[in-house]
Amino acid sequence: MSIMKNSVKPGEKHRKGTDAPKITVMALLILLCLWVSHYYHFVLRSDILVTHFFYLPVVFAGFWWGRRAIWIAVLLGGYLLALHAFLVQGVSIMVDIQRVVILITVGLVVSALREEGLRTERTLRESESRYRDLFENANDLIQSVDAKGKFVYVNRKWLETLGYTEQEVNTMTFTDILRKDQVPHCMELFEKISHGESIAHVETVFMAKDGREIVVEGNASARFEDGKLTASRGIFRDVTDRRQTEKLTNNILESMTEGLITVDHEYKIIAANRAYCDRIRMPAKDVIGRYCYKVSHHIDMPCHDAGEDCAVRHTFETGEPHTVIHTHYDREGSPLYLETRSYPIKNEQGKIISVIETLNDITDKVKLEEELRSAAKMAAVGQLSAGIAHDFNNILAAITGYASVLRIKLGNDGPLLNNAEKILALTEKAANLIRSLLTFSRTQLVRKGPVKLNDILRSVEQLLPDILGKNIELKIVPVDGDLTLMADAVRLEQGLRILAENARDAMPRGGRFTFSMKRIEPDKTFRETHEFVQTCQYVLISVSDTGSGMDKATMTRIFEPFFTTKEVGKGTGLGLATAYGIIKQHDGYIDVQSEPDKGTTFRIYLPVEDKGG
Repeated sequence: MSIMKNSVKPGEKHRKGTDAPKITVMALLILLCLWVSHYYHFVLRSDILVTHFFYLPVVFAGFWWGRRAIWIAVLLGGYLLALHAFLVQGVSIMVDIQRVVILITVGLVVSALREEGLRTERTLRESESRYRDLFENANDLIQSVDAKGKFVYVNRKWLETLGYTEQEVNTMTFTDILRKDQVPHCMELFEKISHGESIAHVETVFMAKDGREIVVEGNASARFEDGKLTASRGIFRDVTDRRQTEKLTNNILESMTEGLITVDHEYKIIAANRAYCDRIRMPAKDVIGRYCYKVSHHIDMPCHDAGEDCAVRHTFETGEPHTVIHTHYDREGSPLYLETRSYPIKNEQGKIISVIETLNDITDKVKLEEELRSAAKMAAVGQLSAGIAHDFNNILAAITGYASVLRIKLGNDGPLLNNAEKILALTEKAANLIRSLLTFSRTQLVRKGPVKLNDILRSVEQLLPDILGKNIELKIVPVDGDLTLMADAVRLEQGLRILAENARDAMPRGGRFTFSMKRIEPDKTFRETHEFVQTCQYVLISVSDTGSGMDKATMTRIFEPFFTTKEVGKGTGLGLATAYGIIKQHDGYIDVQSEPDKGTTFRIYLPVEDKGG
């Protein structure tokens, strides 16, 4: 279908029309001229050559056949000169020669004008043929519609892609090929084009005859004559496969659990998948276009300038993949341990234009490794403590024995009786320390039996007011139902009491103490990140305070024996170590969360023996 319907197709010779009618007309004109001259000279006996009619065949021949008009002018001129030579008397032959020259000149001028017109026509025709060939063989979809939206031209690729015939297109408007939801947007663009605005980028969806959706992108403009729209022009490219590939690739990237970003030479993020955005807890719109070191590290300089090994920089400089482990921070400033791998993206010339960086969150792995290292350290310290405690207990038993004998020998009023009493009191304190060490090392005997968790809670609840004092608010949240544990109630109460005393010491000016319990069912993720978990239900006991809190360095050591942050003489450093040992003796687990000036929460996980009521 073409707006150039009468144009010549490539390779076809130009047809000037059928020559037979023109030859007939030319013959009649020549005969007319001959008859008129014959009539004037032989009938009217005139001595004047009639040349006016002779211009007609010359002019017509010039417009029809170009240079052939010269030969007709020469033929007619020769005829006129022959008439003058044989028939005309009394008139100078120079006059008739001038007339013949004028006749021939007219033929030359008319033929020249016609040849120029033919050259111009031929040039336009060749140009039209080239452009038509270009349009018809283009891989893009080219279309033109009039002011009413009706198609006036579509190329071959357009017809092949959408599957319509030229006859069908003749009756269609451009809205007939649009997906319904695209019509309002495209009508708005058509209105802009109608007012002289060119659209540099258009993306829409065409509907093929067989119902297929064809995603296209391109540009559109309009042609005006005398200020009026004559036709709009649109050139589109079928990007359906590309969009499907992009969608598939995007789905793959979005389904990845590894965070992925693309970074340019300025370290700006030009693309980011969902996993990355979720990991740093920021939406994509707040990530794209920002510097990666500001988003990931919350610093104002590239991470390599801050002293960290930068995988992206390494890849830009060497062109090779690189792997490092970075500490990133989310919006709240919490640390995220990420294994970053960088890969180069090169153009056709082999130049690196950007770098893909994958970020694998190994925070849980690092935390688990820290827990395992801490557990191994505590086990080693516990083993050492048990050995010392046992040896020291043997020595203490001897001291206690000798001190008891000495007290008996001194009687009730001996001068050294007070010293013997002090020795026995100190040995009792030493015995308590040994018991704490043995509890921490989990070598002290515990007597487990079925215990109702709420019974333990009620027993501890009676002691808490005396432990916490009046300036600390107490909040207790019992567990729903009666959960049964296999536990040594006395030892378990001791551990909870130690945590309450620790909370009290952290709130010298008062605060709030919360003691809560709830049943949990460990899922796969929980089991993978907590090495202690068994295949059973657990009860979570949370002990929270609003006290001074502690930093990370302190949290890594709080369960170590003899570690304390209290002043000298105000603590032995065995309280939390004892609580740790008690929980471990009950096949449980204890961890802590705290920040300076934001309080502390101890979480205790104990396996449930009986689901109970």
